[in-house]
Amino acid sequence: MGCHLGRDGDYAGKEEEEIIKRAEDTLGFTNLESKELDRTFHRFSTDFKMTDNQFFTSLEDINVDTKPIRTYDAASPICKFYDEFKDEENFFHAQRLTCLGILLGNGAVADKALVLFENYDMDTSKSISQQEFLCLLKDLVNISLVWLPKYAMELCQGDEKMKLQQYIEKLANIKDTLVVYLSQRVNEIDDEELSKPLFLVSFKDEEVKSLLQSHSLRKLALEKYNDLIAPATLVRAYMRDEHKFNERMKDPLFRDMLEDKLISENMGELEKEAERKK
Repeated sequence: MGCHLGRDGDYAGKEEEEIIKRAEDTLGFTNLESKELDRTFHRFSTDFKMTDNQFFTSLEDINVDTKPIRTYDAASPICKFYDEFKDEENFFHAQRLTCLGILLGNGAVADKALVLFENYDMDTSKSISQQEFLCLLKDLVNISLVWLPKYAMELCQGDEKMKLQQYIEKLANIKDTLVVYLSQRVNEIDDEELSKPLFLVSFKDEEVKSLLQSHSLRKLALEKYNDLIAPATLVRAYMRDEHKFNERMKDPLFRDMLEDKLISENMGELEKEAERKK
């Protein structure tokens, strides 16, 4: 069983998540332990890099079927998905593969968080730099919000594909903002080096825990999209109509909504722009 939020109950994006879940299951990681996946990928890598054969052997070692990817087909959805895990020299990136194992595999929160930290503490200094930390966040967010949903869309047709396309567009709009938001949640004091104890204790926070499961991270992303992007889009729409915007700005409920949705910090600029239009 997973470490955090399940897919039970009704919530925005549930239908899309069911489509993505089917695709995730085809990768063969969902019944495996994240710790075992991490050990396997690193055992078969050299300096965090893996050749095609090393990657295939690592999957076979954990009984994951490699037939769909052994004969490379650039048009194959699964081949296109795994191409995302290659670097500019065409080697598989063991750190990113471990992130995939953390996001899809099983394990307790503490175990997954430890694997994640050690995966980016390459010099075993028991701390990671800001650059390494941002790389960690971007890898998890890209896998969860971009690569897995794109893979799922390649596997579906008709209405499901159209529904997923709209979902993917929302996730893409919030992706960079989510990286910044989670960076601040984990490293509130903005240290140049993030210590192991500080990193691990941050996973007591429910939103930070979302980093450990792909669907939880997408669920958080959708919540932040609804909190930030959707209201901002509404404001821009109103501002395109000067009269309508000015009338709505007189409504205290409208102003409260902006504040509640964390857009109040931008109100000064919005009001200046509205003033310039008068």
